[in-house]
Amino acid sequence: MFSRIDLIFSYWIFFWFLLFILFRSVFKIISPAPILFMGLIGNVIILLLMIYNQTNIYMIGTLGLFILFSKIFPLYLIRDVAFQKVTYKQVSSTILVTIVFCVYFVFITGSIENSIELIDTTVKDLINGRSFDPILGLVSI
Repeated sequence: MFSRIDLIFSYWIFFWFLLFILFRSVFKIISPAPILFMGLIGNVIILLLMIYNQTNIYMIGTLGLFILFSKIFPLYLIRDVAFQKVTYKQVSSTILVTIVFCVYFVFITGSIENSIELIDTTVKDLINGRSFDPILGLVSI
C-alpha cells in the first residue's frame, strides 16, 4: 500500500522547512523548528516500535535515513534559530499548520473514521516492515 505524498505530515513539515530556508531573507517566514522537533520525536517513537517488533533491518535503516534527512539535517541547518526560545508565533504557526493538515486529511479521506483507519493501517504497516511512504517505497526491498 502506498500513500500519497500530500497525506504524510512529515512532507508538510519538510516543505515548511524548504520555504523557510529559501525565502526567510525575503519574507518573514516563521521558523519550523518546533514542529521539526515534534516530528523528530514522533518518527523516533515509530523507529523504536519497529526495533521492538523486530522489523527487518533494511526498513529500520531506511526510516533512520529518512529521519536523518527530513528532521535532523534540517534542524542542523537552522540551528541558529532552532535552539532559541520558542515564540508565540512559532507555536501558533505550528498549531495552524497541524489543523490545516488534519482538515485536509479528513477532507481527502472522506471522513474522520476513514482518516483514523488509514492512520492505523499506515502505522501498523510501517512497524511491520511494509512501506507505505512513496519515497521510502522507492528504496524498499
